Amino acid sequence: MINLNLSENNIFNTFFRLKIAIMILIFATLQPIFGQKQDNLPPALDAIKSTELKSDLFTLASDSMRGRRAGTLDELRAAAWVAQRAQEAGLKPAGDDGTYFQFFNLKRRVVDSSSTVSINGNSLALWKDVWITDPTEAKLETPILWLEILEDTTTSYSGRVIATRLMPPSPMPVEGMSLWVYRYALSAISQQAGQLVKQGAKAVILVADSTAQAEIGFFGHGMEEGTYAIDETEQGSVNEPPVILVTQKWADVLKKSGATVSLDLKVNRFDYPSANVVAKAEGTDAQLKKEYVLFSGHHDHDGVGEPVDGDSIWNGADDNASVSVAL
Repeated sequence: MINLNLSENNIFNTFFRLKIAIMILIFATLQPIFGQKQDNLPPALDAIKSTELKSDLFTLASDSMRGRRAGTLDELRAAAWVAQRAQEAGLKPAGDDGTYFQFFNLKRRVVDSSSTVSINGNSLALWKDVWITDPTEAKLETPILWLEILEDTTTSYSGRVIATRLMPPSPMPVEGMSLWVYRYALSAISQQAGQLVKQGAKAVILVADSTAQAEIGFFGHGMEEGTYAIDETEQGSVNEPPVILVTQKWADVLKKSGATVSLDLKVNRFDYPSANVVAKAEGTDAQLKKEYVLFSGHHDHDGVGEPVDGDSIWNGADDNASVSVAL
């Protein structure tokens, strides 16, 4: 999502002045390492123009790139654009087979759209009423135990489905931190569900608090998109106890005596192609040019998700088109 107000030129210019200052600082710091005198430094810094940076950022973070979701054609299109700009800047290819690209597959797991969740016979709409926090396979129909408080961490809940309200995490995210609610919600879910699973719960249902409810579609988008990994072993088992998050309107239903839940959760597994863009600028020292200093960013973002002010394309200007353009 674009975190910059692209219509505010003063903010934009301040942003790029900061970027350029950081780049100058990096080159100044590396100058003694490369053993170069100031008059031998390449004139590249003089060629950096804020207007060109702005143009590049507006292109990479434009709606036409559709948020550059990893493992999609939109991300590959962005990779091709970044490689083209690297070539135009005079960087040499350092990828596979003399190209600018390093191709690899992303291991994906997503909750199958046919998965169902029902509470007391009421069907919950996937990604509107209920979010499966991690792709998990489960099939069960069982009574719910509602817990009003979670002070006791020693009681065994072996074989029980526990439902409770989401509580603030400890520690809380630092005030003013970016994506504050996102960090708040995911930390709270991890802590609370993790403790209940340790106590033997075979499934956990968390009711969003007011903080999480306010942006549930935003941070829930990542749950809908599932997990990514290079190696499938990094993703863990799909047979872990399911943890689901529901909106506040389901709290009263869950608290009713004799409440039951029916889960039929399925997981899709597949590979998505992805690509790194790898380019190099050779040094001038005969020995040091054989070594490498790595600078990196990522050209992908979060694609198309929950609409914000009617706009469903998450453009990703600050995450991470800005760094890709600066590099």
